[in-house]
Amino acid sequence: MSRPPVPPRPAAPVAVPAAPEAAGKQSIFQSAWQEWPRISMAIALLLIAGMVDAVGFLHLSGLFVSFMSGNTSSLGLALVQGAEARVGTLLELIASFAAGAFLGTLIELRAGQFHRSVILVVEALLLLLVDFQNQEFVLLALAMGMQNASVRQVGSVAVTLTYATGYVVNVATRLAKGVMGQPRELARALFLLTLWSSILIGAALGAYLYGLYQLRALWLPTGLLLVGAALNLLPEFRNDLPRPPRRFRLLALPRPPRLMR
Repeated sequence: MSRPPVPPRPAAPVAVPAAPEAAGKQSIFQSAWQEWPRISMAIALLLIAGMVDAVGFLHLSGLFVSFMSGNTSSLGLALVQGAEARVGTLLELIASFAAGAFLGTLIELRAGQFHRSVILVVEALLLLLVDFQNQEFVLLALAMGMQNASVRQVGSVAVTLTYATGYVVNVATRLAKGVMGQPRELARALFLLTLWSSILIGAALGAYLYGLYQLRALWLPTGLLLVGAALNLLPEFRNDLPRPPRRFRLLALPRPPRLMR
């Protein structure tokens, strides 16, 4: 006796995906709303970097305290020209900037969620020392190097807080990707362009204030740093870094293999 034919099962309804552009725009806006404390902090710190670098550039007759690309090129020129005094100053600035980045990273690893407040307070104190001493501009480079450890990333976008070359390259790169059909990259390009503009506005403001008040122009970035340090004590502005380990080792060497048992 033959079995009756089994009726085919109805096909499961296929879910229609939402339009990719609408979903991308929605996620971008949601990410911007969630990251607004870090976005505003990054913009403010880049504004400060522009101001401090303009003051240092004018007072040091063409040397930078935060943009080491220009100092590196100037160092090469000074070596060829035999300008020993300028070579020494440039080496001090570059070394101080590197030392600041080193110390800022150590603070980041040790202070955890409050590392940004600690870095900004130390940075403000260094600016005040430069104003009161009327010299020791290596302290400005030290402060700018430390600032790099305060904000490293906003959402999925890497952020640098003392130099603009990377922003110019990334804006152009993301614009190219946006033209080729990736709308989210256009929003990222606009964000990076905003960060670059913050450096530009800060440099113009710093140059204007230096023309009026000389080194007292550093008072404005100092005040902004202290305000930022206070704001970063609030939960909305804290970085979501994991707590540092209790034991911190500067150098961890692997154990040598046992030759004899």
